[in-house]
Amino acid sequence: MIDPPRRGRPYTYPTVVILKCGLVMVYHRLTSLRSLERFLHQQPEVAQACGVGARIPSYRTFCRRFHMLEAPAWAAARQLIGTLARRRWLRWSLLVIDGSLLAAHGRPPRTGTRPRPPTDPDASWGYSPSDGWVWGYRLHGMITADRATAPVAWRTTTATGHETQQVAPLLRQTPRWRGRRRGWLVGDGTYDSERLVALAARKRRRLV
Repeated sequence: MIDPPRRGRPYTYPTVVILKCGLVMVYHRLTSLRSLERFLHQQPEVAQACGVGARIPSYRTFCRRFHMLEAPAWAAARQLIGTLARRRWLRWSLLVIDGSLLAAHGRPPRTGTRPRPPTDPDASWGYSPSDGWVWGYRLHGMITADRATAPVAWRTTTATGHETQQVAPLLRQTPRWRGRRRGWLVGDGTYDSERLVALAARKRRRLV
């Protein structure tokens, strides 16, 4: 991957180097960009394999560069999904929708006589029967479940973001089903409402 020409000072770390560091983060299941920076300091041979020299990117550098890569990465993923669907390697007849709480890294806020601010101030409290109360975020996703499993639509909100409020945005990311029979959209009891049934019907899907 070659960085296109840009105005101003060139990148200290090429985009391909940042992407390699991101793969290291995923492979070693590191939970934050701070832990990625710390890991590269502790494993200089890994940093060198990523193309990083003696100067390891800082936490702020990782934050800024990954934020810049977010939009093109999602666009490339959706383009790949569209290509797989056109070649019929993915089938859209059966979709499954659900949400999952993701705990924020670090400590949550504390109130009372000795209040304490949270490590991640952008997160919020959210509840689910399986996880209880969690300080963090909520991932809302829709996947194919016919022939092959792949994510086709996703959104991230703070943990307070209710799953039912994300159905319409997720459906907008999917094409209208054009098969002879209606397609299926499967969700748990959280999605059991006439309003959501009507939303799914506009895409020629039956919500169950």
